[in-house]
Amino acid sequence: MTTTPNISLQPIDAYVVALDETTHYFISPADRPYIEQIRGAYLFDRNQCTHCCELTPSYYLIYLYNQVLLTEKGNALDDHAQNRLFQQYEHYGDDCYVHCHTVERIIERNKPQTVCHYGNPEVDQQDVEYNEQMDALQEHFCSNCPF
Repeated sequence: MTTTPNISLQPIDAYVVALDETTHYFISPADRPYIEQIRGAYLFDRNQCTHCCELTPSYYLIYLYNQVLLTEKGNALDDHAQNRLFQQYEHYGDDCYVHCHTVERIIERNKPQTVCHYGNPEVDQQDVEYNEQMDALQEHFCSNCPF
């Protein structure tokens, strides 16, 4: 008879947050009057923290997409000019770790278009593994942009 340890799994508490990543981009001086902000959207499980070789815990953020927010001048541009800005500045991003306290401040502020709380995907954790659930959520939010 084999015994398996009784592991209690916490349900996923899925969130999507938008991080201001404008400073990570070189925006040409000609385009600067049209771009207000460049944000990256990331999925994470609020119930999972990681300690990346330090005492401060971090959330593992799964990259979804980037979004260019235009200024009034940018919104006044024709579709072709706007699409050029989107193509030029909405680059591919990477998964990353961000300190929990930084993400928690974003959640507390709850500014419009910066936080989306999805919660638990309501699947039986015995049938679907954690990584499969997170992959399904990533696919869902990439095709159904919350911001």
